[in-house]
Order: sequence, then C-alpha cells, then structure tokens
Amino acid sequence: MSQSSPGFINKKNIIKNLIFVLALGLGINIIFSFYTDFGKMGEALKTIKLGYFLIPFFVYIVVYLIESLRLTIVLRLFKYKISFKDSFFNSAMGYLFSYLTPLASGGQPFQIYHLKTLNVKARESSSIIISRFVENTISIIIIILIFIRRVLDIVYTTNLNRKILFLGLVTSLFFAIFFLFFLIRPDYIGKFAKKIETTKFIILLEKKFNKQKLSEKINKWTIELKNSVTILWRENLYIMILDIFLGLIVLLLQAYSMYYLFFKIIKIDMNFFEFSLIYFLIMLVSFYVPTPGASGGIESAYILVFLDFFKNKSLIVLSIFLWRISTYYLQIFFLFILMGIYFRKTKGDLHIGT
Repeated sequence: MSQSSPGFINKKNIIKNLIFVLALGLGINIIFSFYTDFGKMGEALKTIKLGYFLIPFFVYIVVYLIESLRLTIVLRLFKYKISFKDSFFNSAMGYLFSYLTPLASGGQPFQIYHLKTLNVKARESSSIIISRFVENTISIIIIILIFIRRVLDIVYTTNLNRKILFLGLVTSLFFAIFFLFFLIRPDYIGKFAKKIETTKFIILLEKKFNKQKLSEKINKWTIELKNSVTILWRENLYIMILDIFLGLIVLLLQAYSMYYLFFKIIKIDMNFFEFSLIYFLIMLVSFYVPTPGASGGIESAYILVFLDFFKNKSLIVLSIFLWRISTYYLQIFFLFILMGIYFRKTKGDLHIGT
C-alpha cells in the first residue's frame, strides 16, 4: 500500500465491502420475494424492457456530470483549473466510496485525498466538500419543512415506525447545523484545541500520529479553512447559490430515477412532487443505516413505506430491486471500470493500497 494512501481505499477493504453489499442486498431482496405473489412477479418480469435499467442508470451518469461541473466551477474560485476528466473522476469516485463504506462516510475523504494529489490544498477542498454536504442536507430539510403539512400526512399514513422517520429528520438537522457551524466558525475548533493542548488526550494524539505541536497546527488549519469559507460564501455568494441550485437538480434527478420505474412498472398516479417528498424523507433515515452504502436498509425502508401507498407488493419489490440494480450495483461495476481506465491513463499516480 502506498504510504500516502488512506485506509479507506485499501484494496482488501474495498473487496470485502463489495462482497458484503452484494450479499446483503441480494439477501434482503430474496427475503422480501417470499412475501410476494410469484405469479404476478413473473408476469411483471415479462414486461421489463432494457430501458427500465438504462434510464435510471444514465440518470446517475448525468448526476456525476453535474457534480463535476459544480466542482470545476467552485475550484475556479480558488484559482484551480483541473481537467474535466479529473473533476468527473473525483465526483464519481466520491459516490463509489460512499457506496462501499458504512454511513456513506468514505466519499468525502476520498474526494479531499484525490484533490490533494492534484495539488489542491486540503483546507480549500475541505471547505468545498463540507459545503456540499451542508447544502444537500439543508436543501432536503428545507423542502421537507416548507411542505411539512403534506410530509406529516405522509408520515401518519405509513405503518413504518414514526419515531424512526422523525429521528432521521432530527439527526440530519443536527449534523447539518453542526457542519454549518463548523463552516461559519472553524476557528472555534482551533481555539478549543489550543486550550486543551496540554491534556493527555492531545499528548496521546501527538504520539500516535508522530506530530509535534498538534494543537497549533489544528489552530492554523482552522484559521486557513475559515479564510477559504469566506472566499466561497462572502466573496462569491452568487456562485454558491448556483451551486445550491445545481445540487437541487441532482437531488430531483435521484428521486426521478426511482419515480420512473414506479411510473412504468406500477403505473402509479402519484405526482412527482409528492413522490419526491417521500423519497427525501426516507433518504434522511437511510443515511444512518450502518452498512456500506446503506445496503439492505435502503431497500427495506422504501419497500415498507411504499407498501402503504401502493398495495401491489410484488410490483413494489420488483421496482425497488430494479432501481437498486440500476443506481447502485451497476453503478459500482461502472465506477470500478472507470477507476481502472483512470489509473491506466494517469500511470497509477493515485495508488490503491493492497
């Protein structure tokens, strides 16, 4: 393994997580299949067309392209000009490592690591990636709060434990506020580190990471991060508003990838707006399923909730299964191919550990 390669891109970890998500996802869908009408499922399978896989699949390719455009635009605010190829790889791999790590925690660290290999300073890439997380989470929460009456109607229509839904909403709100505060005043973290620089905790960290004056380095980094955030949000607010708008398009495209299959297979009469509210609400809950890419949990949550709206269990299970194949399993396969092509073209400058 390259000394500079962080542990989350260790090849053994990737393979282990990949086997796990495939086994878990397949297992969940097999379990749900036992509660369906195999006759109806068989009839529905005969109507499945190639486009049912391809359209949701390519919707996510469009998502990667939009994310690449967002990254390219925002990096220019810091005078960085990376190729669109690198930008696309960074955005796509952010999704891949989110798919393969518990709580989708590996995507953002990988993006920061990759940008560092392109000579983008960590404090500036961190401000961009953290801003993106805050934007996405707060955008979903604002949409839910604006239409809270309809959301509450939806919640009280379902048999899924309401406490779980509200816990997901509250937890997401907490993390969004925490990271928003971190973006606004990162220097507070540095000041706090300075205050505890003589404690056993900091001394142990210095020994573990073989770093001297760790508190001073943290303080300096947070001050520089604050300057980066100022460049983004005070000096270029109109660009960040554009970034938020593009982020909303990404969220709606993700919702559409599922809506398309429900519309084609179940022939639902629910409009896209209401469907998106349900999709976003469950998305907030599924963020915290502690499996790589929330595998198993996402399928279960969406199936259980949509069963209260559309009574055809067989077609719901089939729709969710096809959706996960197109927007998760095929995406992983595609992104692994992309990774191999990228490494070949860059002559392995970015190493994957063994």
